[in-house]
Order: sequence, then C-alpha cells, then structure tokens
Amino acid sequence: MATYFNFTIRKRLIDLIRKQTRDNDHTQEAISEQKTQLDNGNHLRRKEVTYPVVNFSDLPINDPYLWRNLKSELTENQWKWVRFYIIDDMAVKDIAIQENTTVDAVKSWGRQVRAILRNAEFRKRVSWDV
Repeated sequence: MATYFNFTIRKRLIDLIRKQTRDNDHTQEAISEQKTQLDNGNHLRRKEVTYPVVNFSDLPINDPYLWRNLKSELTENQWKWVRFYIIDDMAVKDIAIQENTTVDAVKSWGRQVRAILRNAEFRKRVSWDV
C-alpha cells in the first residue's frame, strides 16, 4: 500500500509542476502579446535598455501645409528620407540605390530626422500638433 501512495503522490506532484509551468508560459505569452499591441512591437535596443520606436502611423499624410513646413526645416537629404521612407514607404536599401549612396548614409538621415521630430519645440514650429 505504501508503494501505491508514493507512486500517486509523486505523479500528482509532477502534474502540479507541469500545470504551473504551463500557466507561467501562457502568462508570459499574454504579457508579450499585450506589449506588442501597446507599442506596435518595434523596439530600439541600446545596451541593456529597449525603447519603443517612434510610430509614424499617426502622421497626417494628406496635410500639404505640414509637409511644406517640414520640408523647409529639414536638409535636402533629411527630406528625401521623409519623402521616400515615410510617405512613399520605400525600403532603406531602395532609397540608397535610388540616391546612389550607401545604406548607412540613408540610416543616418533617418536618425537625424527622428531626433528632430522628437523635439517638442520643432513640432510647434512646423505646426505639428501630435
């Protein structure tokens, strides 16, 4: 009889551990899914910290006044990045080929524009109320 009890208790403990592991996995998946929905799943990783990437989907594409103001404030290459990457939705590699430059140069234009667009004073200056 002792063998039976030991066997039953052991199997039930193993089942309990499996259930808790499965619940933890499901919880982690749910947390990950919620994070993806909240910040669009895009992150910039620097060292040990991750930052959500700036989301340009709320940018008013059909506002010519905003685009004229923005163009007047940016350099020619920065404007090329905005026009091709944001408005025309081109890949960085395609922009580099079209402009006869390197991919790293195009990425640099993008970094410059992102830094400029994060500045609240700049956004006021170009009448961007996002």
